[in-house]
Amino acid sequence: MNSDQLKETWTQEERITHLHGWNFSHIRDRYPEEDDLPRNFSEVI
Repeated sequence: MNSDQLKETWTQEERITHLHGWNFSHIRDRYPEEDDLPRNFSEVI
């Protein structure tokens, strides 16, 4: 992906995202890395 394509992807994401403060719910279940966290990760943080 070249820089113009990347910028367009980010711009599209920005248009559909409604960020308010620390609410990142729009990305829930979009990244497989979420499942790679240790079981007690939420307890640690």
